[in-house]
Amino acid sequence: MKKLNNVLVPTPHGLMVVNRNEAAFAFGTGVALLEEGGYDPLEIGLMREIVGILPPGCVILDVGANIGVHTLEFARACEAKSGVVHAFEPQRILHQMLAGNVAINNYQNVYCHLAAAGAQPGKVKMPRIDYSIPSSFSGIELGEGRQREFIGQAPEWNGAEETVPVVSLDSLDLPRVDFMKIDVEGMECEVLAGAQKLIDKFHPPIYIEHAKSDPKALAQALWEHGYEIFVFSHLDWVAVPEANSPVQINGLERLARWD
Repeated sequence: MKKLNNVLVPTPHGLMVVNRNEAAFAFGTGVALLEEGGYDPLEIGLMREIVGILPPGCVILDVGANIGVHTLEFARACEAKSGVVHAFEPQRILHQMLAGNVAINNYQNVYCHLAAAGAQPGKVKMPRIDYSIPSSFSGIELGEGRQREFIGQAPEWNGAEETVPVVSLDSLDLPRVDFMKIDVEGMECEVLAGAQKLIDKFHPPIYIEHAKSDPKALAQALWEHGYEIFVFSHLDWVAVPEANSPVQINGLERLARWD
């Protein structure tokens, strides 16, 4: 009998399809959902707080959506105010799980994009991954030779890779953007480079992971766009426009500027 990778489980974020093999590894979203009873409550609490004060009709970008924990939280928080969520996930298998999780929870205000976000539109190769091996599947770093974190297996680059689209956020020509979450395994600077017009026009608050990016380059890009950066954790920052932002950050240390 074929062993099933995916299971359907109740979580604090909704019913979710989760790969049980991720829970068998040391870390990853699957560990949080299947072993710890839900994703980081402090981070999710901050997300709910931010989305809760966004205006009616808000547009939220979940860039690096994985299987949709944050997407579901965003969708629920902004549903009553007619807000929408655009979720981007380049791994085909994870994208299928993301879309399934959105559908299971009956959210009609989410658009799931099978795409990576980058500096400019194009295409990128996706390495071959075995989803039946205990691994942190969301830790894949796009680009041959870039994988610095051991996720439980070595991504295969053997000529059998899939190709997925790369979009720049500017190319989507969105009517507005009110909040962005960016977690793209080292491509954060590229995402910001492809969203310069969007950021300068709408000045959305940004929750961004910096663990695999050059922190100085990433911080400089945010400062150049007029943001203050607050340290949420050793992995993540919250960037807020210096002027006219609805989001007020209390209790977090401001990141000092480098000379």
